Amino acid sequence: MRNIIAIMKKQWMDTLKNKPVLIQFIIFPVMAVIMTKFVEVPGMSPTYFIKMFAGMFVGMSPLVATSSILSEGKDEGTLRVLFMSNVKSGEYLLAIGSYVFLLSMAGAGVMCLAGGYTGFDALIFLGILAIGILTSILIGAAIGAFSKNQMVATSIMTPLMMVFAFVPMIGGFNEQVQKVILMPVSIILCLGITIYFFGWFPTGSPLPWMLFVVSFLMCFGISVAISLHKNKKADAVLNKALEEMK
Repeated sequence: MRNIIAIMKKQWMDTLKNKPVLIQFIIFPVMAVIMTKFVEVPGMSPTYFIKMFAGMFVGMSPLVATSSILSEGKDEGTLRVLFMSNVKSGEYLLAIGSYVFLLSMAGAGVMCLAGGYTGFDALIFLGILAIGILTSILIGAAIGAFSKNQMVATSIMTPLMMVFAFVPMIGGFNEQVQKVILMPVSIILCLGITIYFFGWFPTGSPLPWMLFVVSFLMCFGISVAISLHKNKKADAVLNKALEEMK
């Protein structure tokens, strides 16, 4: 327990010096508060911006922070020094995970207050965010632990961060977009699980990632185009039937 507390204190001091990591925990709660207090749109829920930025916060901040801390520790040799000082790997991971979780929950608490959640609604809001934060931390820890260096971690982390942070926000605008988004999210999650457990994809080489992204986008674009075309035809048939009934 003493080692865990010591690592958390050290990481707090490191975070104060590492502005890119620190800003991850500040920007989304601040933006949520500003947009909620000063932007009013007729017909829009008062907590719309809170929910939107909360989703982006959960999908981005814990994942980026955890992955960056672990990968930087590898590059700088911090992990080697800690392990030579009789700090177990489990203690280190638990300390980093707990540290990121506490900082993330502090941001979640700010957004909860800004959204006016109280009582049971506040517990539900914070509980959902806590589950998302823990999931994001685990994914970030897996990326940071299994990447050879920070460059590899960033190349893996960036697309996942974009998916988890921005996809829920975009999907909130249109029901059809939500359906389209579910497909790549499901595929990416399945691929991630397969890569992690079976290790069949060369994650350390950039060329396979580039080829995968290109082929995936081509297949995804074709399938979306076919889906939209079918929906358009179905809507046309329905509209024609409604016109005949008038």
